[in-house]
Amino acid sequence: MESNEKQFKLCMQLAENYCIQREYCHSEIKDKLKKHGYDNAIIEMTLNNLQQNNFINEERYASAYVHDKFKLKKWGKMKIRQMLRNKKIPESVIENALLSVDQTEYKKMVEKIISQKSDTLTEKNFLRRKQKLIAYALSKGYEKSIVWEVLNEWMNSQETS
Repeated sequence: MESNEKQFKLCMQLAENYCIQREYCHSEIKDKLKKHGYDNAIIEMTLNNLQQNNFINEERYASAYVHDKFKLKKWGKMKIRQMLRNKKIPESVIENALLSVDQTEYKKMVEKIISQKSDTLTEKNFLRRKQKLIAYALSKGYEKSIVWEVLNEWMNSQETS
């Protein structure tokens, strides 16, 4: 029994050290502890303890993740949603976190990535250029309807200037 208590304390210490460095979700901490060879029962006890002491919080993690990926990596909601699903974040938590993204700011970001990508393209053919811009915005995780709307507005503004 003493061995289990010792293992639990070591596991808790390791997990707390991870959580102090940055936000982690439940599945990330679980994976890290498994890699260190801890028993599933000890990992579950550790995770429960971390949640009770607010070291890990799925809502807080999802909000930080959405903020960082949108602001820093310029990802769209579709890509962010999928990545959070991969981390086993509950759907309701994901949707609440995505609500924090301002729609006006979201459209401005689509315009910004389209404009920046356009500056790097050497393609002269209008249709191919448009296809590449659409493909790029979609690969960043933006919705097709918003990409089309913003791209058409942006291209119209480019023609008039």
